[in-house]
Amino acid sequence: MTALKFFRKRPSLFPKFEGLKAQRIRALLFLVFTLLFINLGAQPVLRNAGQIRIHPEGKLGFHIGLINDTPFDENYGLCGFYGRTTIVISGAIMPVFYDIELFNPDGVILETSLGINHNANFITGDILTQGSKKHTFLYFRDKSFHSGSSDPSKVDGLVAVSGQTDFTFPVGDSRQLRPLTLLSEQPNSFAKCAYYFSDLSNITASHPELNARKAPALSAVSSSEFWELHGSIPSRIAVEWNLRSGLEELTTDLDKITLVGWSKEEKCWVVLEKEAQSGTIQEGSIISAPFVPDKYQAISFGSLGFSDMAKRTVNFLLTPNGDGVNDFLRFPDMEASQDNHLSIYDRNGLKVFDRINYIDEFVGEANVSHWIIAPGHALPEGLYFYLLLLPLLHTSYQGFLYLER
Repeated sequence: MTALKFFRKRPSLFPKFEGLKAQRIRALLFLVFTLLFINLGAQPVLRNAGQIRIHPEGKLGFHIGLINDTPFDENYGLCGFYGRTTIVISGAIMPVFYDIELFNPDGVILETSLGINHNANFITGDILTQGSKKHTFLYFRDKSFHSGSSDPSKVDGLVAVSGQTDFTFPVGDSRQLRPLTLLSEQPNSFAKCAYYFSDLSNITASHPELNARKAPALSAVSSSEFWELHGSIPSRIAVEWNLRSGLEELTTDLDKITLVGWSKEEKCWVVLEKEAQSGTIQEGSIISAPFVPDKYQAISFGSLGFSDMAKRTVNFLLTPNGDGVNDFLRFPDMEASQDNHLSIYDRNGLKVFDRINYIDEFVGEANVSHWIIAPGHALPEGLYFYLLLLPLLHTSYQGFLYLER
């Protein structure tokens, strides 16, 4: 009996495959061999070339690295990252999962971005992105969210979000969770955030002076912690401080604590107006007024003050009725220093007027945009607070003006 006749007469060793077409058998065997991890360098990894999908109610647990070189985004169910060995996710294309779960004390390193369509559950271990790679991040898409973030489990690196108005970025460093909440006026097409403690090397490569220059309204800027925030939609932010923030080194007066941003336009730290603040100098929280994140290279804490400037208090009456008397706000010394900055606030602390190089323009009309006022809007009668900085003269004016029509 020939070998061919012998195998034809024997019962099949794989009865499950009886009747399947050859191409289906080849596809199945290819999938089996794809799922067998290979050793590239020192770490075993799973390479996905297009044969994996997580179906609804399905679960996939990674104890080794993933190389993803094909679209891998039609997934449902749960993908978990487990074990006690660092897991590296790399490849040419971002994988997108529905739910993920992180239970690995040694963490997950992203060498390519990782997308989330539903929930990221942080239990133990950090997700680390490559700080020098600004296009590598944990990406929360549309209505996705996260749960369980804490000091032992968070993102040490960049987090991105799209399609959402309010979102809390679960960012921090190797020791602490230091979240930033973004409260935008409309959904963000794309926004991202990272946190840095002490080390600004990732955001100062083109701005080595980042810690040196500040607006005259600031007496000090933190050298301890910073957030990098990108977004094109006017937004408020909410952050907290704690003992490690070291705000006692800036000031002992809680009312002088403020958020600051490194202005890309002005090339210095400037004040980000605040809408609310609570706590003590050791621990508290602060909410900013609306601003556009993309206008700032970094965000930190600072203290208000004019330690190197002479302070003058002058109050004004403004009656812009066209009679030629007190029709506009005019200060002494303006001719000697046109390099100035005037800010005017209402009694609730809302900025209504802001002008760099001010020359007698304020006639009782707003020139900033808020949800309750618009540029060119005639301000109501009442009491306002102003602050004028004349840095070339090392002088500041501050006081009240009463607007009467």
